[in-house]
Amino acid sequence: MKTISKYQIVDHGVEHSQFFSGCGTAFTEYESVYTGIGDTPFEALEDALNDASMDDWDCEHIENELSDKSDIPETEQEDDDEFSDDASELYHYVSIRVK
Repeated sequence: MKTISKYQIVDHGVEHSQFFSGCGTAFTEYESVYTGIGDTPFEALEDALNDASMDDWDCEHIENELSDKSDIPETEQEDDDEFSDDASELYHYVSIRVK
């Protein structure tokens, strides 16, 4: 299990799946990045942390910190007919960089 000494959470907001440009570690001090998607920022962060855990990073202390004072609110996505055709491809993206 790899220990996380430092991390950064990047909230990209809501993007269409075709236009999300991604997130990397070039020119940063971090060695890995994991991007999650979801209907809410909280779901997207959980997805990113799950991916990091599957890559053998110890994310338990991050999950505990965020459950105490989350900067990523758990909100519900509003149903809006304005986005009817494109709504199925609009997701919230959150990345976590780790070192």
